[in-house]
Amino acid sequence: MQEASAAQLSEAPIYGYVWLSMELAQQLEELGDLLKVCTANAQE
Repeated sequence: MQEASAAQLSEAPIYGYVWLSMELAQQLEELGDLLKVCTANAQE
């Protein structure tokens, strides 16, 4: 029982890291899209 609990505790930070990495990637992609729009409007 304690081994299963210890395994869950060690997996939680990994899932959190993966989730945070995916969120960061999405935000960077959205920032890149926004910069493309801003630079396209500035050139016109």
